[in-house]
Amino acid sequence: MKLFGWFLLMVMGLGLAACQPQAPGSSGVTVTARPNPTVVIFPTPTKEEDIEYETDTPEPTATPEPTATSAKTPTPGKTATPDRTATPVATSAPTPAASPQPPPGDVPDILARSAEASARMPERGIHIQTLDAQGNVTFNTILEYEPPDRVRCWQGVSDQWQDTITIGGKSWVRGYVDGKDTGWVTADGLEDPAADAMLDSFRNPTDTGADSAVLEEAMKALGLTNPRWEYRFIGPDLMEKRPTWLYEQVCYEGDRPAITIRTWVGQEDLLTYRSETRMNLPNASELMAYFSNMRVTYWYEVELEPPIH
Repeated sequence: MKLFGWFLLMVMGLGLAACQPQAPGSSGVTVTARPNPTVVIFPTPTKEEDIEYETDTPEPTATPEPTATSAKTPTPGKTATPDRTATPVATSAPTPAASPQPPPGDVPDILARSAEASARMPERGIHIQTLDAQGNVTFNTILEYEPPDRVRCWQGVSDQWQDTITIGGKSWVRGYVDGKDTGWVTADGLEDPAADAMLDSFRNPTDTGADSAVLEEAMKALGLTNPRWEYRFIGPDLMEKRPTWLYEQVCYEGDRPAITIRTWVGQEDLLTYRSETRMNLPNASELMAYFSNMRVTYWYEVELEPPIH
């Protein structure tokens, strides 16, 4: 519930603000592919040639009659007798690597721990994609934070977007409208409430536990008066080649599944790497209905520099 509560606060804040991510489809993180190790193949040794050895043996000369002394017969080497009393040593097959096991605890506890671990990461990036009923992306928001005071906010679609970078008290803005790229311009004194709100939320994560009044207000904004949550562990899954555990939360209003959230948690670090939300909210506000289908991707390495000097 903590993860979902924080998510609701973020969505509502974004819907009321005017800040947006970097170029669509880009996450803001440069991934450097690790080169494959070089395999050195040694040449196969050639078969040794047979060599004929020649000896110059002189013609035999007459020798006196041999005496009665017989030639010494070489003694054969002693053959080792196997020890029939020795106990044979059993050779066991190599033990296969143990399959990774999901973290202990129930699903709400695991998701809360994942949300808390993610919130403690000093650098964070979030890519929010709003989807239509068919799963097509209709809007993008990318937010990046590098402590202590660097924030990037990109919003839009491929043919219309705005990009804002704030470092300390200085801001730069770039936009693309009607087929024209404005390029980066300095925007001293720019008031960006969304960037300010996100900076504050990164620095001071809000408690959004199940009993939180903030979460109750969020549920009301969604038109849910008597929500009931159910949780399940789906199993291991690969998220962009990263091994993760996949969990599902379903919020019911009566017998109707109102909200379904799937969350991908890293097997190695318990960080949240993706969540997908589907909502069926006939009584939700127009704003929340717009955000009813979303995909959110997270990363934890960010480097922000002034775009111009």
